[in-house]
Amino acid sequence: MTQHSLDNFLAFLNASPTPFHAVQQMQQTLLAAGFIALHESDAWQIQAGKRYVVTRNDSSLIAFITSQQDPAQSGIRLVGAHTDSPCLKLKPEPDLQR
Repeated sequence: MTQHSLDNFLAFLNASPTPFHAVQQMQQTLLAAGFIALHESDAWQIQAGKRYVVTRNDSSLIAFITSQQDPAQSGIRLVGAHTDSPCLKLKPEPDLQR
């Protein structure tokens, strides 16, 4: 790992004391890299060769890049990770009402 990469990683960790902060930091990074923000409640207009990011409850993030080729022919590739490292969460309203 280069010093530049290490410095960037440490800056990310320092700006991400909770999973919520980590999601916010990742979304900002992806938007700066040209990803298009989607909103879960909207009808999505997905186009080939574009980059997208969507969040849920400020604690989950999904980012994906669509292929220029038909996924039925080229397949898809998925990568997963999680941000729920052990941490103390103090919530003013701990119950999510639906």
